[in-house]
Amino acid sequence: MGTRERILEASLALFNHQGSGNVTSLDIAAELEISPGNLYYHYKGKEEVIAQLFKECELAVGKLLARLDLEAISEQEYWVFLNSLLRVCLHYRFLFLDFQAIEQSAVGHRGNQRLIKQLRNFTAHSLSALQKKNLVEMSAQQRFELADNLFLLGLSWLCFETTLGPEKEEEEMVRTGANRLMSLVSPYLKRQLNFADSAQ
Repeated sequence: MGTRERILEASLALFNHQGSGNVTSLDIAAELEISPGNLYYHYKGKEEVIAQLFKECELAVGKLLARLDLEAISEQEYWVFLNSLLRVCLHYRFLFLDFQAIEQSAVGHRGNQRLIKQLRNFTAHSLSALQKKNLVEMSAQQRFELADNLFLLGLSWLCFETTLGPEKEEEEMVRTGANRLMSLVSPYLKRQLNFADSAQ
């Protein structure tokens, strides 16, 4: 692994554990036991590191979306996909936990806007696909509102989970998050499934 990749890996771990606002470029260099000059040779500071992590997150979400065949989607496949999507969000959790703080910088604002557009497009398109396959029953207005509600809950689930008592294992957090999202969709499903016991 090259120095650039090591910087990203160490930064992500620090940001996820301490929050991006509590980590400086010097902290990252110290964690890697490299000089600040070496860090700045690869990235012109923390903002550039965050921008690159945004790109990585977008790429990971984009790959998931590309693998999802909306033409052949089923209720179960939708639930499994939500689990995969939330795993990506958990891996880059600081982007969601520090959303407001990151939004205040130009780099963060641009990254947030791209990620928001990507995730909102998914919620809208996936619900349309479920409706085209006659798996859900809802009006156009209900579909529009549900898409936004799924997006908002998905965006805030990590903040919510981290405030609930003892820490959960990551897979349990993902499963709980996916089940919360599916609880919004379930009233519209024509066939009710038990998603809680079918984690993969």
